[in-house]
Amino acid sequence: MRRILLLSFLLLLVASFVPAQDGNTLKFKTTTPFVVDNTTLPAGSYTIRRMSDEGELELSAAAGAPQVIVEADPMETSSGKANIQFAKYGDKLILKQIDFPDQNSFWVPMSATEKHHRKASGKPTKTSITPTK
Repeated sequence: MRRILLLSFLLLLVASFVPAQDGNTLKFKTTTPFVVDNTTLPAGSYTIRRMSDEGELELSAAAGAPQVIVEADPMETSSGKANIQFAKYGDKLILKQIDFPDQNSFWVPMSATEKHHRKASGKPTKTSITPTK
């Protein structure tokens, strides 16, 4: 009985150190600040982790903070490759679309911050970042 308990404990311990599946996380680096929902994040390295198939995503800096939970809408079609897309209003980048490598894509709805920039700048241009491995 002790062996079974010990083995169970060791398996749980090992499982806690296994990284998330590649299909559920994306890592990227940006040299400019960007907005997600209504939060401006500084330039740096980030990880996006899919927390549910319904579109709950966790965006966190490599250092652990800042961290933002965003509700995104699942898309019916996907780009077919890992990609992170931004809407660019003047010099402001706003996170819009996340394409995971397993062909699940999510769209971030327009926030109050984006509405403000759209009113001031008009139609945005698109810019993308290819996730790193």
